Amino acid sequence: MLPPRLALMLLLAVAPACDRETDEARDATDAPADVAAEADDATIDGDAVEDTPGETLSEVDEPAADAGAEDAAPPCLEPEAECTVAACHAPPFGVTCIAGTVRDDGGTPIGNQVVSACLDGRCFSGRSREDGWFALRLPGSLSNSLGMHFPSDPPRLEPFCRFRNLCDGPVHVCDDLRLYPAPTAGTAVPLAPPPDSPLPADLRIEADDGAALVLPAGAVVLLPIGLPDWMALTRFPLEEYVPCFLDPARLPLALWAVTPGNSQIIEPGTMTEPVLRAAGLDLPNEFGLAPGTAVDVYMVGGGHQETGLETGEWAPMATATVTADGTRIHTDPGQGLGDLTWFGIYAAE
Repeated sequence: MLPPRLALMLLLAVAPACDRETDEARDATDAPADVAAEADDATIDGDAVEDTPGETLSEVDEPAADAGAEDAAPPCLEPEAECTVAACHAPPFGVTCIAGTVRDDGGTPIGNQVVSACLDGRCFSGRSREDGWFALRLPGSLSNSLGMHFPSDPPRLEPFCRFRNLCDGPVHVCDDLRLYPAPTAGTAVPLAPPPDSPLPADLRIEADDGAALVLPAGAVVLLPIGLPDWMALTRFPLEEYVPCFLDPARLPLALWAVTPGNSQIIEPGTMTEPVLRAAGLDLPNEFGLAPGTAVDVYMVGGGHQETGLETGEWAPMATATVTADGTRIHTDPGQGLGDLTWFGIYAAE
């Protein structure tokens, strides 16, 4: 069986700071919420779930402790001018609500957008209202990290984001969460499974800016189930919006997204337990880096376990070097990315 796969993740720019509980915060947890009523189903281990606009889906087989207590399940919050975090304590954490507004790249609210929050192997889903606002009721959790994703049709770029150091009260996200459109066509690749279809030669997946992802000959391209047999590479406009997994104070020189996200490049015959192969990068050096400059390639963790990254974790995964003529940036021999989500580059420090 393939490991559970998370799909499209929201663009999330803030992980709110935690403060000690105050009277104002307690008042906020008592605010009425007609945004979403708790439903009867939950997604378990990545399984799909049917839901309706405005619903939140909550764990039913393991209700939060002291569910009958007055403050055990504070309501999800309506949009307000300021973010609200009710309380903060040491682990175990017990997140009860996460909320925000989802918009497209032009700032228009996206209604009826699926929103899914995953923690401890369980996913809880709902949909945004017509004004883009969503609020998900969550159970208590022994985890201090929460991943979220927004499965989209029409397709949108697929960032993977996480909250860390969560509090045991509502988390009210104020910033707009922007979902950018994804390509609807790309470079054809052999499908697997079945059967395994090793690439007969290196295959270049090129972006409009001249960047290329080079899939190595002899490897198998493992695309998410049910998606078309093509791949595309997109340069993301960091000058317009900073995705959730990036530190705004330390932006990469450039950022690219792979469609479909969560694709993998693997050794033939390793579908059940994927062994990743390194896909090389051939990038334009439009940054004025001197020939021979060392470059770090960062990747965001998606839904796969093989990379060793948590969902939404942004970390260095490969090295590269500016070519002798100064025009291109190539991954070093034996280096590259086997799990294809988002990647960016920094001049090595």
